Amino acid sequence: MFDYDIQYWNKMIRQNSSSAETISRIRWDFISKINPKVVLDYGNGPNWFSAFAPQNVEIDSYDIAPWPQTGINHNNYDLITMWDVIEHIPDLKVLEPLLKLTKAVALATPILPKGKELKTWRHYKPGEHINLFTKESLQEYFRKFGFRLIKSGYPECDCGIRQDIFSALFKKKTVVFTNGVFDLIHTGHLQLLQKARMMGDRLVVGIDSDEHARELGKKPPRPINGQDFRKNVLQSIKWVDEVIIFDDLEETIKKIRPDVIVKGGDYTEDKVVCGDLVRGWGGEVKIIPFVDGNSTTAIINKIRSL
Repeated sequence: MFDYDIQYWNKMIRQNSSSAETISRIRWDFISKINPKVVLDYGNGPNWFSAFAPQNVEIDSYDIAPWPQTGINHNNYDLITMWDVIEHIPDLKVLEPLLKLTKAVALATPILPKGKELKTWRHYKPGEHINLFTKESLQEYFRKFGFRLIKSGYPECDCGIRQDIFSALFKKKTVVFTNGVFDLIHTGHLQLLQKARMMGDRLVVGIDSDEHARELGKKPPRPINGQDFRKNVLQSIKWVDEVIIFDDLEETIKKIRPDVIVKGGDYTEDKVVCGDLVRGWGGEVKIIPFVDGNSTTAIINKIRSL
C-alpha cells in the first residue's frame, strides 16, 4: 500500500502551493452552476479548496492524512468534492455510504489521452494512482448510484497549470415519489402523475397492497381492482418509471429515499405521512391541487346510479 507519509505531503505542498489559489478558484467556478450551500471536501489535503470558499458556503473537510479537518458533520450535502482523490482510493466501496448523503459530486482526476502510451504517461504512478478511469467508465461508475454528468471539461489544464486532468460534475437524478390506492384511474390521477414527473428525473409510485387498501376502510369497500391489475395499469402510463406495491409505507420510503414526495390537494404539507422523514434527509414535500369532481368514489357512485 502506498505510504502517504509526511514526506509525501511536504512534496505536494512544495509542488502546488504557488498555484493553489488559481486552481481553487477554478474549481469553485466549475461547480457554481449548482450553487451548493453545504459541501464536503473529501480528501481535503492542505485545505486550499476550503480556504477560498465563498462566504455563504458551509464546508466540511475530511482526509485520511492528519491535516486539520472538520470531519463529516452533516447527514446531507449539496455537494461532495473529490479533487485529485478518486484515483488514490484502494477500495471504492468506501464511497458508497457518502454517495447516499449528497445531491452532487465534483471531481478532478487524470484521464489518459487517446494515443498516449500508459507507461510513459506522467500520471502513471503504480501504487499511488490505483484507479485510472476513462471518461466513459467514470460516467458508468456514478450512473450506478443514480448520478448523471451535467458538466465536464479540462479547466485546470486550460489555464496552463496542469496536464490531462479531467473535471466532472455529477448530479443525482431527482427521485419523486407519490402513493395511493390508484384503484380506478381518472383524470385527477393522470394530472397528479404528470405534474409529479415534471418535478424530477424519475417518478416512483407506491400502491397500497390489497390487504393494506382494505385496512384503510374506504367506502364503498376497496380495492375494486387487485394490486397486480392496478400495478400494470400504472406501468403503462408514460410518466411513471416504477411501481411498487407496499404494506409498510415508511419502510418503502426509507428504501427509495426520494428527493420529493408528492400528494394530491386534499393534504397539507404537515399532514403528509412520512413528510418529516423525507425532509430529514433534505427532501421536499409538494402538494398538487385536485381536479374538481374527479375521484374514485364519485366514479363508483355514478356507475351505481345508472
